[in-house]
Amino acid sequence: MRENFATRDRVMETPLGDTPNSLVGHPDNAIVWYDDQLFLLDQRALPAEIRFVACNTAAETARAIKEMVVRGAPAIGVAAAYGVVLSARDHFQRTSADWRAGVEQDLDLLAA
Repeated sequence: MRENFATRDRVMETPLGDTPNSLVGHPDNAIVWYDDQLFLLDQRALPAEIRFVACNTAAETARAIKEMVVRGAPAIGVAAAYGVVLSARDHFQRTSADWRAGVEQDLDLLAA
């Protein structure tokens, strides 16, 4: 499924069917938290294409950082912080008694 997203001066297509319609390809929207999901503006595709990468886990976030979906030290730091949020949510839902150990492992993954 393909959806259209407006930029300031044109409409671009993105391959993410689950990307919310409110996301606009603009530098202010390079990192978006929407509906308990992290969306990263794929810097590798710019300027030819506006595409968002959805991250639902710390591992997906770490992979997006390593594959340079997100670029620049501040943006990488913010994306990694959201990766920690995803990790804490995931591990707490699985085992509320011992969720911190799983987060520690994901912190190592995000820092690598």
